[in-house]
Amino acid sequence: MRATAPLDVDLEDKLLYGLTPMRLAYLVIGLVAGFGLWSSQWAPSPVRVVACSAVVAIGAIAAWGRWRGRAVDGWAADLFLFVISTHRVVLDRAWLGRFRRRTTPAAPASRSTGPVTIVVTGRSPKAGATTVAVELAASLAAKGYPRELWLVRDAFMGHLGKPSSSEPLLSVMSVDAGRVCYLDRGAGPSVAGVIPEDDLVRRAALLHQATVDAFPEAPASKAFADLVDVIAAAS
Repeated sequence: MRATAPLDVDLEDKLLYGLTPMRLAYLVIGLVAGFGLWSSQWAPSPVRVVACSAVVAIGAIAAWGRWRGRAVDGWAADLFLFVISTHRVVLDRAWLGRFRRRTTPAAPASRSTGPVTIVVTGRSPKAGATTVAVELAASLAAKGYPRELWLVRDAFMGHLGKPSSSEPLLSVMSVDAGRVCYLDRGAGPSVAGVIPEDDLVRRAALLHQATVDAFPEAPASKAFADLVDVIAAAS
């Protein structure tokens, strides 16, 4: 007994308007997406009409579109496979390094977070280092420098500590014109200022006040203020 095998057993079933289940899903998704674009008030009506029509048209083309006897989704799948098989994505590490350098902010200059302690000492007996230390502390307070970050310490003559940026050494030497102050931050001493001889300094001491507080316009007060600026700029 002869039998003939059907030739169309591998064809997809047609559900509606000649569409297979997959292509019917394309149409339904396009219609639902178009309806969503039209019903939501995200743009003026003319813009929504264009967007809705474009989405519905794409869904219809995906459902019924054919070219050279093949469905559109088949061509899209072949194009995707061709692209991934003939092209390779390679990370350009040099470009990535340049991008990181461009986007990474420059690190701020490191600076000591602890207080700066100004050590005041005399280069000779009766050089007036104690007076300079008191006046310097008063000048720092008058200029608004916080005590948590700026300290003044009176040291004995011939202080052997090692100067640094966080502990500069201010040595005082008495001369006929007043007092010469040398600042050393570790690279060697240099003249930071000259405090002129002023009788108002003695009068302020009798009043148990700093000269910068009792007589702010005195030449010595202005010299101490300038000395504070030099030390702060160096630190």
